[in-house]
Amino acid sequence: MATPRERIQAAWATGERLELHRAVEQLAAEGYSQQVLEDALESLLLEVRAAGADDDTEEVIMGVWDRLTGWCHESGHIKTQSTPSSPNGSQVGAVRTIQTSATVLPGGKVEIVSPDLPVGRSVCVTITVPGPAAG
Repeated sequence: MATPRERIQAAWATGERLELHRAVEQLAAEGYSQQVLEDALESLLLEVRAAGADDDTEEVIMGVWDRLTGWCHESGHIKTQSTPSSPNGSQVGAVRTIQTSATVLPGGKVEIVSPDLPVGRSVCVTITVPGPAAG
């Protein structure tokens, strides 16, 4: 039987964007842990990036990842048998403050860099910009 990684790669290879969602949903229903599925998605994402994929292509994978990690409306969550913890021990989806640096790139995109953000992991970022000084 094919591994979760092989099944996710096969779903991606169909070219049908929804097939990736269906494959991860099916694997979760079969009892694979969230971590196993995240590892398989990360492997796929790294392969797609190495092949020079554009942002829209990466976003398809990240959209499935968001559903798996709970970074979407609850109705879209992909439920697994286990709920992993983040490196600091808090539940995935918890709010925490981390040190970052941000750079505004051409086209208005913002690149956020932090040693606390694992490669390929989805995060929700709130940026607070101080207002003008009172004078």
